[in-house]
Amino acid sequence: MAAYSLAESDLAGSSGRRPITAPKTLTGGRRQVELVLMTDGEEYRERVTVPDEVPEWFTSSIDALNRVLALPAPLDSDDALPIDPRVAMAAMHLLADVMRRDTPAPAVTPTPLGHVTLHWSMRGMDMEVEIGPDGPTCLFYEDARSGEEWEGSIDSDRIRLTRQLLELTRRR
Repeated sequence: MAAYSLAESDLAGSSGRRPITAPKTLTGGRRQVELVLMTDGEEYRERVTVPDEVPEWFTSSIDALNRVLALPAPLDSDDALPIDPRVAMAAMHLLADVMRRDTPAPAVTPTPLGHVTLHWSMRGMDMEVEIGPDGPTCLFYEDARSGEEWEGSIDSDRIRLTRQLLELTRRR
């Protein structure tokens, strides 16, 4: 298995976290990617499956998650929690499940609860998915062209999310 890093090593900063790296292996037209995150002496490993040609959103999302993981604790809030490494892994699992190779990468932002929000705001559509350590928790969708708007639990609306991401990918 050839190893390669999808993030720059200087992202570790003073947080004691090393960036997510991803050794890759080829398996029948799809690529099994093992994500590795080192933080505070603990190692987190997860496998995700992506198309044989690693999509642009994959590397962009890992870079964005690494930037969020490397952020120092907020100075203006005693209540804000650091991002749990399981959140980054859960985000990559969700993206691998719902994204197509040509889907635009989401913006990634931290929340005060130690979660991250994946956010797509383009082509008249706005989608947000909040992800905690146990996986996606809630999502919000709004389409300025059609006026459609909804929010709900990711458990009940994952198919809807996949459909809306397909629409976002196709829309110009």
